[in-house]
Amino acid sequence: MANGSEAYTFIDGPDSNPTSPPVIGQFYYYFVTAYDEDKDRESAPSNEGYTMSDGEPAAPYITDAYDTPMDKGRSITVTFNRSADDGHCTQNVIVYMIYRETEEDGGNGGFDHLVGEITAVGSPTYTFYDDEIFSSDPPIDGIGYYYVIRAYDGEKESVNSNVVGPVYSISQDPSSYIVFEDDFETDKGWTHGYTRTQDDWQRGTPAGDGGRYHGNHDPSSAHSGNCVYGNDIGQGNWNGDYKNNTDNYLITPDGAIDCFGHNNVVIQFYRWLNVEGPAYDQASIYISTNGSGGPWTLIWQNDSEITDNDWVFMELDISDYADGEHDVAIKFRLKSDGAHVYAGWNIDDLVVREKPTLP
Repeated sequence: MANGSEAYTFIDGPDSNPTSPPVIGQFYYYFVTAYDEDKDRESAPSNEGYTMSDGEPAAPYITDAYDTPMDKGRSITVTFNRSADDGHCTQNVIVYMIYRETEEDGGNGGFDHLVGEITAVGSPTYTFYDDEIFSSDPPIDGIGYYYVIRAYDGEKESVNSNVVGPVYSISQDPSSYIVFEDDFETDKGWTHGYTRTQDDWQRGTPAGDGGRYHGNHDPSSAHSGNCVYGNDIGQGNWNGDYKNNTDNYLITPDGAIDCFGHNNVVIQFYRWLNVEGPAYDQASIYISTNGSGGPWTLIWQNDSEITDNDWVFMELDISDYADGEHDVAIKFRLKSDGAHVYAGWNIDDLVVREKPTLP
């Protein structure tokens, strides 16, 4: 605002320009005009000036860190969102540096134990596997670790990301703890049906259809192998979206899940799910300890609209129901109202297993 001063200062940053602050390393050109509000007139532009925004890159944000599922130990998976300075035309961030310590504050030296790097490519999200393949110093099983990540632009590192931990790697051969597993490459006898409108559960290669009007499309490939189980995966004349006013289900094979002698039982699988909010459509999971005949107990349901655009790992603790039981069954259900339709469930690499107790 003009106030008669002989000189003015404008700081172009997040406070004054929250929607598009300057990016580090980018050249910018500036000019100024004067505006007469009373007469609604604007002057010609002033002379131009240019400069480069300088400083350290913005830090990334760790979204999760967990024991890598179904492995033989010495492996922790870390996922994070990119720095705000990754993905712009100047590609300011060139690498992410992953640090690991055994104390939440990093100990006396702070977080300085570098275990790996990931090249910045402008992706919204990244995954780092702290293991014997990608890490310079794989984790030791049974020790709790804390992680931070810093972005590096070739000259400066960002401040630390958020701290995540403690995370433990478990050294166990998973085969001895598996109760039931299915990658859906062959038909193991799952049953499916409907109580309203139609049964659209299909096993096969997903076609990447659906999501024409709401949410995202189905995957175009399985999480592993070739096949998944899902609602209308686009085979034949199907279009990939579930129908209005439908209520259908998919149930694990009869007698396949015997948890007798097992404790701390969990179900793990990868999902690609698109469904409207629960006030309208519901994607849900149920458990029975009396086989496929029920009765059924709800163990999970979407609590908001879900629009997956990638495979998402899910783990549900079913120990309160399944531990020691001979005839456990799991049911996936999709129920919709009469309005919007989405792509629905896609499921792959499902395992029911005993999960070893963390130290």
